[in-house]
Amino acid sequence: MRDELAVAALLDPSVIRESETLYLDAVIQQGPKYGHSLVWRKPEEPLSFFLSYSGPDPVDSSKWSSHLEPPYDRRPAQVYLEADVAKFRALVVELLSR
Repeated sequence: MRDELAVAALLDPSVIRESETLYLDAVIQQGPKYGHSLVWRKPEEPLSFFLSYSGPDPVDSSKWSSHLEPPYDRRPAQVYLEADVAKFRALVVELLSR
């Protein structure tokens, strides 16, 4: 119930327990992948893939910072990760009972 949850969060933001800013893009071309979301999350530290290219010196995070930027076609969006299900259900029942 993604659409309903988005509306519930607008009416009562406490319905959302946890959210995070992620970088998103959506497929809008007609076809089998229409509506799919493409998500990118910024890593906290350089990926282990980069470590072997750091040489014998300690890892210099600034050296890899340009590789830790979101792809050009992703835009930041607030994504709901966890909802208070009981509160959400109560809100839906209340609104539909009017």
